[in-house]
Amino acid sequence: MNLKKDKILIIGSDSFHDEQVEKVFERFADLEIDKKVYYGDEFDYEDFVFFISSLPLFSDLKVALVKKTEKLKKVEDILSTVSKSESVIIFLSGEEKAAADFKKCENIKIINEPKKNKYSDLNLISDMFSEIGIKLSKLAAEEIYEMCGKDFGIVKNEVEKLKIYYAYKKPEGENEILEKISYAKSENVFDFIDSFFDKNKHKCMKILEGMTKNNENLAPLFYMLSKRLMQIAVYKINPALINERQFIMEKIKKNAANWSILELSKCSDLFVKIDYGSKVGMADIDNDIITLLGLI
Repeated sequence: MNLKKDKILIIGSDSFHDEQVEKVFERFADLEIDKKVYYGDEFDYEDFVFFISSLPLFSDLKVALVKKTEKLKKVEDILSTVSKSESVIIFLSGEEKAAADFKKCENIKIINEPKKNKYSDLNLISDMFSEIGIKLSKLAAEEIYEMCGKDFGIVKNEVEKLKIYYAYKKPEGENEILEKISYAKSENVFDFIDSFFDKNKHKCMKILEGMTKNNENLAPLFYMLSKRLMQIAVYKINPALINERQFIMEKIKKNAANWSILELSKCSDLFVKIDYGSKVGMADIDNDIITLLGLI
């Protein structure tokens, strides 16, 4: 086992990080490991150098895990030290730009998360549920995808919960499964969506204030708002193109009567800008949702 080769930069989502790190640790399953975690935005260089340079005393192997690598400063100095170390060192980043300096270092292996599309994501969700004996329609998989803010880390957690819940019984149907998903239980999310497309700004502000006070994750709210917007727009073009459960169809039909094509277009433009901001790390979801409220 050549430990000097185990210098890795993993670029991708949190769930991809977890998956790849788990694979690394599986290789050392029979070893006693001394692990230490560092963060790029509060990086202690001296402590890091001491940890990766000193020999393990009460373990077989030292592993340094560096999160938020894109926040690191003096990367070249760090990599110079890393290349001489016998420790396993894993860098994690959610941003591709982190790879620039690492590509200059021959000893670093770079692992990028494969590019995905919506359909491959939905297939992955279906596979995750199949593994615990639950079959999902594409429609249900998409709803779970949106509920969890398109975050596979959250989806994985929900699958684990359902695996335990349905260990000795089978779900009665997809509606029951959706009700068990954490975000599906949040009445605030669905109340906000209904109030937004009913153009009830006062109620939206009241719900948003409560969600913020309780530190609720607003990312799923944004994605589910954008989904309803798309459904309303498509419904106005051709209702036959919408395939949804009946009670959702009634809401879409009601919403479509309240919104003109021009209003939907303006709203869509703003959603696109906010979504782009989230992808380049410039999103402020609280303020973004308040900006959306300016449209009603």
